[in-house]
Amino acid sequence: MNARVKIETAERAGKTIVANMFYTPPFKVMPFCEDPEERKSVVMLMSASPGILADDTYTFSYNITDNCSLKIVDQSFQRIFSNTTTPIQKTKIHIGNHSHFHYISKPVVPHKHASITVENQIHVSKTGALIWGGILCCGRGTQNEVFAYDSYHEMTQIFIEKQLYFYENVCLNPAQKSLHSIGQFEGYTHTAMLVCINPRKKTGPIKDHFKQKLAQLSKIEYGVTSLRADKGILVKVMGFEAEPLYELLCELAEAIA
Repeated sequence: MNARVKIETAERAGKTIVANMFYTPPFKVMPFCEDPEERKSVVMLMSASPGILADDTYTFSYNITDNCSLKIVDQSFQRIFSNTTTPIQKTKIHIGNHSHFHYISKPVVPHKHASITVENQIHVSKTGALIWGGILCCGRGTQNEVFAYDSYHEMTQIFIEKQLYFYENVCLNPAQKSLHSIGQFEGYTHTAMLVCINPRKKTGPIKDHFKQKLAQLSKIEYGVTSLRADKGILVKVMGFEAEPLYELLCELAEAIA
């Protein structure tokens, strides 16, 4: 199945509206909230499919024009079903001047013998702001499918003013290399990532706040670092449960939103 979602915002009287919206099955996009007190618009991304299947190609395009703020909210966890032909998911985002884009995707759950390739390309203007994150689960732990998927490959590129600012290439092949080993998950089953870029915020105090918050939690390992030129923050967390990690990322994101 080839499926597409395209959203473009516009600024009207100081508020953000969804100016153009296009989607194909199994997706549906619903304006979830246009905050009357703020300029932010919140949109829920829904799907009638139980998950990503073999041969699926999903393409997402978000254009946040100047002076706009858009937040995307997922309906549910994203499941990747067993497949023999690797599905592909592509996301392309443009963030205009003095604009803000917020998307922390719900946890991804790859089933046994599942594989997927994910490509994310994000273009941020000099005065744009970004909150981007997600969680990868080990699989269906209650079905004894811990790291039973075939492969997970995700590439994320973030550009600021057309110059590459952040690049991450995650390639996990549990059948070829044990993810329980040293240098891999080392006993943990879930991993979470959060990138925060906001030129209007000083990263030092926010980074300290993140570290203080994370230090209070048990059964996790974490790392917090400044991105190049101190324009952003990267957070990585290892844990054992998807929902608490998702709630943690959302809570951290509020500090820099």
